[in-house]
Amino acid sequence: HQKTASKVTRGVSPTFPENYQKDNQTLLLQVEALQSQLQEQTQLAKEQIDALLEDRRIRMEEAHVQQERDKDKIKTLTDKLHKTQNLLYESTKDFLQLKFEGRDAEKVWMAEKDHLLQELDKRSELRNGGCDPETQLLRELPMEHEIQRIQSEEIKALEEQVNQAHRLADMYREQCVTLENDLAQIREEGDIGRQLFKVRLQMV
Repeated sequence: HQKTASKVTRGVSPTFPENYQKDNQTLLLQVEALQSQLQEQTQLAKEQIDALLEDRRIRMEEAHVQQERDKDKIKTLTDKLHKTQNLLYESTKDFLQLKFEGRDAEKVWMAEKDHLLQELDKRSELRNGGCDPETQLLRELPMEHEIQRIQSEEIKALEEQVNQAHRLADMYREQCVTLENDLAQIREEGDIGRQLFKVRLQMV
């Protein structure tokens, strides 16, 4: 019985080391394959992360450049708006000043006209003196017409200045509205751009 067992043992024992060695080799190959795949995936992930970081850097630079452009444009439009508002203020002030001057000139002209008419009435009533009242009246009428003509031209000139100041005020007012709309649009576009940039950064 012992001889039989020893024969069986001697016959089977050589196969164990061979199987064990084959299993080890198989496992080693699998480990090497997994390590190779892991290295490839790690390298790929690193390249993807680097690409995303580079894309993020470029987007941040572009956003910064756009913000600087918007700031410059907003500053230019704001300065232009302030200048136009000042021009509007000055033209409105000139318009009101000319309007008051026109009214004053018209009052002076009416007062002088009334005064001349009163003088003519008084002289027409005078029948004594060295000069015929009718002759005196004829002498003074051209003078009155000349004064009226000069004052009428002055009033027309003032009215034209008033109308011109009014037109300038309307033009400056329209420019102010246009500039305010441009500023509002730029600020709105800037806000939208910043929101989109934040969303993209969060996605990255």
